[in-house]
Amino acid sequence: MITVNFTLTKEDALELALYYYSTSPTVKQSRRLVHFCVPIIMLSIGLTRLLVKPPDLTTSPILLVIGVGYLFFYPRFHKTFLQKSAENMFAESAYEKAFGPCSLSLTDEGINSTSPIGEAKYAWSAINRVHLTSTHLLILLAGPQGFAIPRKQVPEATIQEIKAFTEKMIPAPTSSPSTQN
Repeated sequence: MITVNFTLTKEDALELALYYYSTSPTVKQSRRLVHFCVPIIMLSIGLTRLLVKPPDLTTSPILLVIGVGYLFFYPRFHKTFLQKSAENMFAESAYEKAFGPCSLSLTDEGINSTSPIGEAKYAWSAINRVHLTSTHLLILLAGPQGFAIPRKQVPEATIQEIKAFTEKMIPAPTSSPSTQN
């Protein structure tokens, strides 16, 4: 059994959320859709208004500039938007209850967690993946849920031990019936 104690802060929860957003296939697909569809629409309208008789020389250039600008600046805007949204969400009083002293115990059966909002047990089948960043060890459950263990609060040897044990215990992914032919 491996046990680790740490204090969860808003910054730790934000790290977990931003990692999830950066790796989620659904979030990536949504970002790509908006990233390319809006400029295509703007450029199409702008070019169409230029090709009509008489050409619209007032709004067409504006639409073309907006379309091109959107193509280049949307990824940065989207990342900033997701971060601000997560920060605002974590600033809500309901989330304040979750921050504070936490404890995780990793056993052969799964992960037992204790936090300011209660206790929970997770079987290894509930764990999606584990990821090590420069500041955190992230253990992800379903969706954006999981544990963000701050590396500055836990000895590096313990972080590496938790990561290795978690990787060993996470079941191999199986194909779902919807993906089988």
